[in-house]
Amino acid sequence: MNAPERLQSYERLTAAEVREFAVDVDRSARFPTESIAALRREKLLGCLVPVEYGGLGMQLREIASLCEVLGASCASTGLIFAMHQIQIACLARHALHNPYFQRVVRDIAEKQHLVASVTSEEGIGGAIHQSSAALDLQADHIVVEKRCPTTSYAAQADMLLLTCRRADDRPAHDQVLIALGPGTYELTQIQDWDTLGLRGTCSSGYLVSARATREAVLDEPFAEILTHTMHPISHLLWCSVWIGIAQDALRIAKSALVESKRGSQTIMRADFRLSDALLEFSAMQNSVRHMLDDFSEIHSPRVSRAGQPNRTVALNNLKIQCSESVVNIVRAAMLIVGIRGYRNDSPYSLGRHLRDSMGASLMVNNDRLSANNAAILPILTL
Repeated sequence: MNAPERLQSYERLTAAEVREFAVDVDRSARFPTESIAALRREKLLGCLVPVEYGGLGMQLREIASLCEVLGASCASTGLIFAMHQIQIACLARHALHNPYFQRVVRDIAEKQHLVASVTSEEGIGGAIHQSSAALDLQADHIVVEKRCPTTSYAAQADMLLLTCRRADDRPAHDQVLIALGPGTYELTQIQDWDTLGLRGTCSSGYLVSARATREAVLDEPFAEILTHTMHPISHLLWCSVWIGIAQDALRIAKSALVESKRGSQTIMRADFRLSDALLEFSAMQNSVRHMLDDFSEIHSPRVSRAGQPNRTVALNNLKIQCSESVVNIVRAAMLIVGIRGYRNDSPYSLGRHLRDSMGASLMVNNDRLSANNAAILPILTL
């Protein structure tokens, strides 16, 4: 089976199961247990792990395609899958020179461990490039304690990747990334997750108390990992999930429009609105695919320091554009469908899509990204 056939097979196998439980996941604000079980069954939690370490060795474009499919079926599942793969990418690009982390990624592929990110922290807002919590290096182990206002699916994860200061006497931006395996940490919940949308991500707040081997600390500074991997892949995979949300909203709108035209005259305004929404969707999709072309290989060479500011701004703009477009597209679909889209008990319901899409601009707030871009402008290469 070639790569495109393999990808289509995975998409068919998982999409129907994910969609089946999406409404209940949203209504109950519960973890999408069935969806993650389906992904585990197909070994997709290890799909970004290189083949030589027991994974499927997929490329980022394939992962993005899966994020689109999952996002169309259940946005919470799509984001959990995306956030997990972001963590795997950090390990794959920055830690596999170390035999310890080679064993870690083998375990992820073999045991289908779900990996969560612990980057948020009380007192820093969304500035994940800073930490208050500090690493305590002891004789043969490390200890760290961190209060996190939002940590997606931490209670359901098998592993955590946690950021903190390198030591108590180091500045806030001198951070390390720590891989915390099963049995090396405890979670104490400090905040619930009762939100408008993306309810199945279960992003409650936790006090994370960890004690692990010194080997669990990645050698490379987190600033490098964030710049070259976490930041770009986060934006690309999040945007892919939002493409999925928009695509499903358009599917529903087209179905409703066809149904409305049966036995009646063409509804011209709705046709024009759908055409405009499809145009915005195409621009959204093309922007992501163009950026994926520049970051197609998970082991691709790093961007030079000279070119990094331009790529940072481009990625921030991509995230801002897509997070705004998905809301525009779902709102247009709602207007096309009418009251049936507003109802929760309708086969054309779009309430979940609208609520989930509203979270896109808050995942690293768009205003923060615009401010970051403004600070970088003086050093851009025009």
